[in-house]
Amino acid sequence: MSRRAQRYDRYQQVVALHTQGFEQAEIAHRVGLSTRTIQKWLKAGAFPEARPRRKRRSLFDPYAPYVFKRWKEGCKKGSQLYREIKEKGYTGTERPVYRFLTPLREQLPLAQTVEAPQTPTQAFSAHEAVWLFVHHPDDLSETERVTLVAILSACETARTMYQLVQEFRQILHRREGEKLDSWLEAVRVSHIRELQSFVGGIERDKAAVLAGLTLPQNNGLVEGKVNKLKLMKRMGYGRAEFPLLRQRVLHAL
Repeated sequence: MSRRAQRYDRYQQVVALHTQGFEQAEIAHRVGLSTRTIQKWLKAGAFPEARPRRKRRSLFDPYAPYVFKRWKEGCKKGSQLYREIKEKGYTGTERPVYRFLTPLREQLPLAQTVEAPQTPTQAFSAHEAVWLFVHHPDDLSETERVTLVAILSACETARTMYQLVQEFRQILHRREGEKLDSWLEAVRVSHIRELQSFVGGIERDKAAVLAGLTLPQNNGLVEGKVNKLKLMKRMGYGRAEFPLLRQRVLHAL
C-alpha cells in the first residue's frame, strides 16, 4: 500500500470522527496523529496532499498514459493492464502498475465513505478490530457483526485486510497448505505494509509453516510437558535443591 493511500485512509477516519462530534484531542489519540496535524487537516477542508518529491523517470512512465486510457475505457484489473503493457515492450515489474492504480481506485468509493459516520465505528479499538478480523463471522455476536460491517464499509484497505486474514484462517483450520503460495502472492500484491512483514517471517521458515498448515501432527503435547516442568521448578525455587525436584518430576510423569 502506498504512503499516500495510508494518509488518505487516516484523513477519512479524521473527517468521520470529527463529523460525529469528537474533540480534536480524542481524534488524535484514536488515529495516532498529533493534535496539530488534526487541526491542520480540518482547517484545510480537503485531503492535504504531501509536498511532491522530485521523481526520477522509471521504466513505467512511458506506459502510464496508455494505462490511464485503458482505465477510462473500463479496464480496472491491474494484472490485465500489466500484461498489455508487457506486450508493448514494458520490462519492469507489476508493482508500478498497482501503485499507479491506487489513487485512481481511491476516488471510486469516496461517495460511500461519506456515510461512514452513521455507523458505530467509534465503539472499537485496534485490539477489538483484530479480534473481529480473526474470528469466523458465525462466531460473532450481532453487535460485533454490526461493528465489523462498519469497519469494512469505512475503508477499502480494511476490506482487503479482512479478506486476506479470513483466507489464511481457512488455510490454517482446513490444513490447506497447498494454497499458501497463492495467498502469499495475494498479500504481496495488496501492498499492505503490516502484512508484508508477516510474509517475510513465513518465507524465512517456510518449510516449517507449510508442514504446520498441512500435517495433522504438532508439538502441542511436548509443549505441555515443558510447561508442566517449568511450573514445578518455579514452585520449588528457593525451597529445595535438585534431588527433590527430580523426585517431583518422576512422580508427576
